[in-house]
Amino acid sequence: MACRASIHKAIHPCFDLSAIFPPRDLPKLELPVGLMIGAKYVIKIFVFDSQSIMKLKAVAKWGGFDSKREPSRVELVTALVSIAILDGAKLKNGQSKPLLIAHMVNLRGRTDLLSHKNPCGNLYTAVHWKSAVEVEKPGLHGLVGLMRDVMTTLLAKLAKVIGEEDLGEMVMNAGREFQEELRQGDADVLLFTSWCRFPLHRVDLGWGEPEFVSSLCSPFDSVTLMDHREGDDDGGVVAQ
Repeated sequence: MACRASIHKAIHPCFDLSAIFPPRDLPKLELPVGLMIGAKYVIKIFVFDSQSIMKLKAVAKWGGFDSKREPSRVELVTALVSIAILDGAKLKNGQSKPLLIAHMVNLRGRTDLLSHKNPCGNLYTAVHWKSAVEVEKPGLHGLVGLMRDVMTTLLAKLAKVIGEEDLGEMVMNAGREFQEELRQGDADVLLFTSWCRFPLHRVDLGWGEPEFVSSLCSPFDSVTLMDHREGDDDGGVVAQ
């Protein structure tokens, strides 16, 4: 996406990401066999307004979240949905498997290797972590802390990247590590991606603004986070 200012200002996208990720022979990402066979997809939408986000922040602080920076709305909703999935699996099956959580991370603004401010294309990596309720109920603050830790590690790696080849290798290694976790087959999988601060509900291609915005189906349970339709700047989040 090329939106970085506002819908009232012309944005000039750049399509030169191939300079950072040049074509080359790469190992194919192999997903578990039969992952999509017989799958039925259902979309559920949960709206967290700004007041709900403030309450979640209070719960995280009360639970012992220790950080100079407040948890973000994306961190809070990611943690809350993850806990709900863990608890739901335990109620349904009597026990729960560990939950392998992966979150897509936009690399724009996180590295100095990009000469253009508005690169268009797939410029992201992923962070992942596991959580299990049978060991110790993590709580909202616990999962927010886990997410903060893996993001801190990612930012530290990005700070050490000194060339385009290093950046490409870092992204590929993240994919390989996630694939290795999948091969173990000992965890349920939940994918997150955040479209917050992308005013998707105001995109008008000539026939009006969209009534509904969604992602395509995924071979895993997935959650897309977006700004609350009532206002991109009101601090609310829609999870679907």
